[in-house]
Order: sequence, then C-alpha cells, then structure tokens
Amino acid sequence: TALKNNEVNTLTSLDLGAPIGDAEVQAIAAALKENKTLTSLDLRGNKIGPAGAQAIAAALKKNKTLTNANKGLNFKH
Repeated sequence: TALKNNEVNTLTSLDLGAPIGDAEVQAIAAALKENKTLTSLDLRGNKIGPAGAQAIAAALKKNKTLTNANKGLNFKH
C-alpha cells in the first residue's frame, strides 16, 4: 500500500532487482495504477511471466508519472 498511496510523496524510484515473479508484479502493477509520484521503475533480473507482463502493461497505460521503466532480461523458468 505504500507504493499505491505514497502519502508522503517521497518515493520516485523503485529498483526491484530481487527475484520476484508474477504474483508480486501483479501487486506492484495494481499499485502503479494509483501511484502519482514514481518516475522510475527497474524490473531487471526478475522471473516475470506473461501474466506479470500483462499486468505491468495495463498499469503503464494508466500511470501518468512513470517516465523510465527498465524491464530487461526477465525470464520465467
């Protein structure tokens, strides 16, 4: 909920280089639809599959503040 509400308006960059998968990315995507301060999101090096990728794509259509999203080298085994 911190990413979704970000009531103190301080979070502008988020690096998620930990091995997260579709479930975590879907939760992040839901928050991104509401977030109004994040400008940079790094999802490199995760295990994001089709469901997670679709969730992020839908969130990016709604989010108007994110200007830099790095999604490179995500493989789900």
